[in-house]
Amino acid sequence: MGDASITVNNIAPGTTRTPLIERHYASRESQVREAKESGGLVHPLRLAEPEEIAAAALYLCGPHSGHITGSTRHGNGGTFMP
Repeated sequence: MGDASITVNNIAPGTTRTPLIERHYASRESQVREAKESGGLVHPLRLAEPEEIAAAALYLCGPHSGHITGSTRHGNGGTFMP
């Protein structure tokens, strides 16, 4: 793949504030509880914003990631750090 300038990466987001998640975790307290239970380490404890996950995708599609391939980007606030 490298010879053809093709890169293959993926994004593994943590719980992200989407309309479905907001319906399930309607209150701020329930969202903080989900962040704690899923192991989120960012402070203040919060769910990821869709724009944060989109920024990772934009980076991987952009000119500055040309040498990155076979990578998983974990957008999860530190829940999982390989």
